[in-house]
Amino acid sequence: MNNFVITFRKYIAENRKQLLLWLAVALGGAIFLGVIDAFFGVSSDTSQGVYMIAAPIVLCCFASVAFSDMKRPAGRIAELTVPTTSFNRFAVRWILAIPLTMALLVAGAYIVELLRIICWPLFNDFGNPGDFTTFLTGKFLFPEEASVLTVYFMFLLLSLSFFFFGAIAWPRLSFLKSIIAQWTISTILSTVTVTSTYLFVKDHQGQSLSGNDLDFVSGDVLFITFMSVLIIGLWVMTWLRVRESEVTDHLL
Repeated sequence: MNNFVITFRKYIAENRKQLLLWLAVALGGAIFLGVIDAFFGVSSDTSQGVYMIAAPIVLCCFASVAFSDMKRPAGRIAELTVPTTSFNRFAVRWILAIPLTMALLVAGAYIVELLRIICWPLFNDFGNPGDFTTFLTGKFLFPEEASVLTVYFMFLLLSLSFFFFGAIAWPRLSFLKSIIAQWTISTILSTVTVTSTYLFVKDHQGQSLSGNDLDFVSGDVLFITFMSVLIIGLWVMTWLRVRESEVTDHLL
């Protein structure tokens, strides 16, 4: 545990400027969006919709540079001088790129909504921007349709994990290469899904589907399980890639 803390502190100290820059971009973007939404009289749903589309782009950019200090042989060799394990090196970057990034996304959503409500009267003399009860309870972010939010966060977590893996798999131009790889994989999976669905419907044409055929509860569980396997698999592959890089550098 002490070894991990030392590794974490070393990484923060060496990358302080870069981390603060990304934090400023994320929070600054949320502040700007909240004020702009108030200026144009944008509703809460529209405001959060825009934020939930724009924010992941910035967060995926951050995940794609998680191993930027190891993209050159000199940087990887410098990492080897630190007496720690490959898992600790992976875990330090994972904490910053995945859990803290997800928390930053939620914090940014609250900042956008808070500033939209506060700044609304400064620019508009009409309408109702909402109340602080809705803000404090988080209903603007967590609607009653929990399944929609679950799907969103699962796909976001998968994207972050994929870009995080891309940061060590192809260190140079990792964001661009990760986008291309993700688009290719998504296209293949979408094609397979659509084709399978078409064949399923064609085989059951004229037949009434029973409740067992369309078990939505089981479908949700299957979706979450499938996504969790993919996400954890990407984390394991990232850790193995970090360990492989260390072995290669030792041999060199």
